[in-house]
Amino acid sequence: MWSRIWLVRCLAELGAFPDALIHSQEAVQIAEAGDNLVSGVYAQYELGSLATEQGDLSRAIPLLEHALASCRTADLRVWLPGITSCLGLAYAQCGCITDALPLLDEAAELLRSSRRADTLMMTTRLIEAYLLGGRLEDASQLAERDVRVARERQEQGWQTHVLRLLGDIAMHRNPPEIGQAEIHYRQALDLASELGMRPLQAHCHRGLGTIYSETGRPEQALDELSKAIDMYREMEMTFWLPQAEVALTQVV
Repeated sequence: MWSRIWLVRCLAELGAFPDALIHSQEAVQIAEAGDNLVSGVYAQYELGSLATEQGDLSRAIPLLEHALASCRTADLRVWLPGITSCLGLAYAQCGCITDALPLLDEAAELLRSSRRADTLMMTTRLIEAYLLGGRLEDASQLAERDVRVARERQEQGWQTHVLRLLGDIAMHRNPPEIGQAEIHYRQALDLASELGMRPLQAHCHRGLGTIYSETGRPEQALDELSKAIDMYREMEMTFWLPQAEVALTQVV
C-alpha cells in the first residue's frame, strides 16, 4: 500500500491525475482488505489529498472529513497534521474560512514540535490557506521560513511550491508588489518546468498572466493565460479555470 501512496504523490505533482487516482483507489482497497484501521485512514486521507490537489473539492471534502473523524475516534495523532492541514485548505478554497481556520491552527500547533520528513508538504498547505483566509502575515512568515528550509535541504520540489506561493503573497500586498511577484513566479516556473511539475507550471502561468494583464502587457498576458487554461483543461483542474478565463477576458 505504502509504495502506491508514494507513487500517487509523484503522479499528482506531474499532473497525471487519472493514473494517480487508480493507484490511490488501489491503496484504499488494499487497506480495507487487510482490515487495518491505521492504513485505511491514511489511504483515505491520500485519496482526499489527491482530489484537493486537482481542485475537486466536492469529492475531497467528504473523504477528508471522514478520515479526520476516524483519526480522532481512534486517537491516531500521527495523521492529524496531514489531515487537518489538507481539510483546512479544502475548506479555505471553497470559501468556508470559519471552518478552515481552527483546523489550520491545530495543524500549525502540531507541526511546531514535529520532526516528520514531510513537514513542508503540510506547511505549504497552511501558507495557501492562510492567504485565502486573509492572514497575509502568517502566510508570509511561514513562506519565508519554508523557502529557506527547502533550499537548505535541497528539496527543489517544495522550494518550487513555496516560490509560487511567495508570488501569490506579493500580489496580495497593498499595493501589490508586482516586480517581486514576477520574480517569484518566474523562479517557480523555471524549477517546475525542469522537474515536470505541470500543475505548478499552470499556476505560475496564471499568476504571470494576471500580472501582465494588470500592468498593460496584453501579448504576454494572452500567452501566459492561454497556457494556463490549456494546461488546466488538459489535467481537468477545472477549479482554477474561471480565474484564468476571467483574467483572459480582461485582455481580449
